Amino acid sequence: MRPASLLPLLLALVASTTASVLALEPSATNAARTKASPASEAVGIRAESVAALEKLNSDSTTPWEVRWDGATGLPARIYGGSTEPLGATPEEAARAFLKRHSAVFAIASADRDLRTMEIRESLGGRHVRFLQHLRGLPVFGADVSVHMDRSLAVHTVNSAYVPLQGTADMAATVTREAALERARSAARVEGELRAPASADKVLFARDGKAAIAWLVMLPARSPLGDFQVVVDASSAEVLSLENLIRHAEAKAKVFNPNPVVAMKNNSFRDGNDADNSAWAGAYKEVTLQGLDSSGKLRGQFVDATLGTLAEEEPQAGPYNFTRNQKPFEQVMVYFHIDRAQRYIQSIGFTNINNRVQRANAHGTNDDNSWFSPATKELTFGDGGVDDAEDSDIIMHEYGHSIQDNQVPGFGGRGEAGAMGEGFGDYMASTMRADLTFQRECVGSWDGVAYSSDNPPCLRRVDSTKHYPEQIEGEVHADGEIWSASVWQLWNKLGKAVTDKLVLESHFHLSPQAKFADGANAILQADKSLFQGAHLKEIKQVFVARGILKSSAKLRISLKDKATGKPCAGRVNVSGLQASLQVPAGGLLEAEIAPGAYTMSVSSFGYLTQDGRAVEVQEDQTVDVEFVLESAPRFAVTGSVKRADTGEAVSARIYVADTPIEPVQTSGSAGTFSVELPAGKYTFKAVAFGFRASVLADVEIAGPRSLEFKLASLPPVLLVDDDDGASVETFFKAALTAGQFDVWTVKSDGQLTDDGLLGYPTVVWFTGADYRQTLSEQDQALIKQYLQAGGRLMLSGQEIAYSLKDTSFLKDVLAAEFVADAASVRKVKGASMEFAIEGGDGANNQQYPDVVKAAGAGSREYFAYDGDASGSAALALVRSGAKALYFAFGFEAIDTAANRAKVMKLALDFLRPTLAERASRLAAMDAMRQAAPAAEQTRWMALEESYEKLIAGELASASAADQARLRDLLARPAMAKFRILRTAGQ
Repeated sequence: MRPASLLPLLLALVASTTASVLALEPSATNAARTKASPASEAVGIRAESVAALEKLNSDSTTPWEVRWDGATGLPARIYGGSTEPLGATPEEAARAFLKRHSAVFAIASADRDLRTMEIRESLGGRHVRFLQHLRGLPVFGADVSVHMDRSLAVHTVNSAYVPLQGTADMAATVTREAALERARSAARVEGELRAPASADKVLFARDGKAAIAWLVMLPARSPLGDFQVVVDASSAEVLSLENLIRHAEAKAKVFNPNPVVAMKNNSFRDGNDADNSAWAGAYKEVTLQGLDSSGKLRGQFVDATLGTLAEEEPQAGPYNFTRNQKPFEQVMVYFHIDRAQRYIQSIGFTNINNRVQRANAHGTNDDNSWFSPATKELTFGDGGVDDAEDSDIIMHEYGHSIQDNQVPGFGGRGEAGAMGEGFGDYMASTMRADLTFQRECVGSWDGVAYSSDNPPCLRRVDSTKHYPEQIEGEVHADGEIWSASVWQLWNKLGKAVTDKLVLESHFHLSPQAKFADGANAILQADKSLFQGAHLKEIKQVFVARGILKSSAKLRISLKDKATGKPCAGRVNVSGLQASLQVPAGGLLEAEIAPGAYTMSVSSFGYLTQDGRAVEVQEDQTVDVEFVLESAPRFAVTGSVKRADTGEAVSARIYVADTPIEPVQTSGSAGTFSVELPAGKYTFKAVAFGFRASVLADVEIAGPRSLEFKLASLPPVLLVDDDDGASVETFFKAALTAGQFDVWTVKSDGQLTDDGLLGYPTVVWFTGADYRQTLSEQDQALIKQYLQAGGRLMLSGQEIAYSLKDTSFLKDVLAAEFVADAASVRKVKGASMEFAIEGGDGANNQQYPDVVKAAGAGSREYFAYDGDASGSAALALVRSGAKALYFAFGFEAIDTAANRAKVMKLALDFLRPTLAERASRLAAMDAMRQAAPAAEQTRWMALEESYEKLIAGELASASAADQARLRDLLARPAMAKFRILRTAGQ
């Protein structure tokens, strides 16, 4: 059923930038970790793109579905729709579509910006791939592909196009040789390469601008990898680093397919390549086809002679070798790859990897095999069982070669990488599917060298893993989700149909494809090849696996009973973990699994409705309307006072989980008033210099009066600013209970100046986060806090690395980045020694930074024991401020006793006297004077609150503190602070 407009649905379904619209999409995604990838802030979906999509939908015979790119706010993929043929050739049709609908992807000029890279034909259609160019240079990773049926009607577009508002520094001051050396250093490449390196100029998009860069490819031997490194051509910064090589962890060799399966016997063992009469039944006599006239194992589709020594070169047939002879594995590589290519062509695909596949059957002594995208070669290892003795391993690696040929650069990491590993396992299984013994066990011969399972599989294609909750973030483990899904299709639809669907679907993918993209590509392949005959079965498999959402839908509408106007609200549906948020337009359409549900709705200002029953069938959209009745409203009044003196406090009152704006107290009594509908609420009073006070579950059934009593701030604020595994407990345990507050950035949001300046000392940590250790707002806030004379302990192993090119590191922290990943894990200084690994610490220090003091007031506080290149921690004393910067994670200190000792040392060093805290008033007044006019009133209120806070502590201060404060107040800069001067007399 086609909606009249996409806009309400877009607004409803994109509460986060990874949400999808009208699509069979994943319920979650798994983000891949690359240390040097360019960080991008998630942005909202672009309104211009929404409008253009509505236009596209109105012009199409079937509705389009969308997967959004959370970094750009643009579609990463549109699919499922259909246009009329737009040109006489595939390129002409593709360009016509992109010109007509350029606003969907924010393409400035399809003719100028997009250069045709490839035009391919598959059984079901035509495929045109473009690459974005600017000023004659390609934009890194900005590929666009258009996919059409055989009539040239467009049905799918993948886009990584980057709207560029301008250019950054276009001067390539870094030479090609310097870029190659920087790339080698970043990838930690040693020794000779497996093949020549390449370096080409590209543009790299950052913050909407293009910077000139070098795209370097290093086919490395040590460590093994095809390292793709992007190096900034003006600064030599590494912008992106990725290893593209395809590895197989399985080590298995081939008979037909291997001795375990051929003999139906799991007791076989390698025996150091020994051969005896027990193996006789495992060998099968075959005909090697397509050999050339050289007399070597080289032919129409395979060259198995790589790395072969002259004395090991097999002579012209017959090739009657056994497994204890080196040429045996070469014969197996030749036979199985040749057979696979001939099979692929026999089912109609004459342009999938139709080339001579070069392979080295004995390329390494390690128990490892791989496909190299840089050299297009296969390498098999001899560790454990020789890998080329197991056809499953050969077919797995050949599967990587197939996908790289269909989609260049496919599957380096993340879900695309897992799809690549899963397809390799599927390829291994389907190529020997005529044998039923342990058919779902991949690498049963290779596995005898390392697996204790029975049977000893490398992996299986019948896993019950479910997406997304069983995603592990490792491509081989996650590949079992994909292989199990397509193997289920194999069992439902048969080999002939499924092999065609899977191979055809690859043409529709981008290198960054998600599981859901792969599933939808298989659906599209079924439409192209089989007129959609198997769509139901395909959907069932991928919905059950969690990769696709059910196509059943709820269309929920909310309206006011009295006025009939639409309302926003929250709908709870039994069985769903999260509630559904209906926007202000009053309409939400959401996908849901078929079944029976009970619904309830709550909306601020209205009576709650419970118990609405609804049943949803597959491929059905059910309309559910709630007519809401206004709830009675009552006045809530109250006051905010200091807990110690009873003095009125200027504060803001928040009513949690409501659209009510914060209410500011007024008058000398610190009173407030707000009108609320009947119900239960949580109120929070927030005032500068005081701990927030919360009144929870307050029942409002009539007029109500509330009183807040605020306690003074504790000595320490702990800021939890890590974005990975939480390490907060290590800090809490080292601090004195009741003497600190906690602000968790992930849940509490961005910290503000009025939430920070009142604390005597701040302990701020970023844990193992590497994507964005300190945001620009964080940096500005810390700078302001230190300028005001604040005391800061900052901890994080990636801070210097991620901020090495910023003025914040040098000018604010007075530090300089020396190296990433300190070579030692022992730290000494301040009369103590400890380790940052082992023990009961967090054990998370993969990349502890090495830094050195830079600027006045900065000195070494802790050193790495045995590394003289720099420091582990720095101490800064400057203009009344003090800071300790730990270039490693405090949480990794090896024992609780050592953590407690280090924390005490830090707080003793940082702790300000009352006079030092009072001196912040002069700095705050200077900040007020520099602030915009609109901020003057707020800063004056902050100053007054802080002055009262210090004055309130004066009576209980020590005689020495009182004397120091009187000396401070005698200075001219403190003359204006009358409240404090009066209290000090």
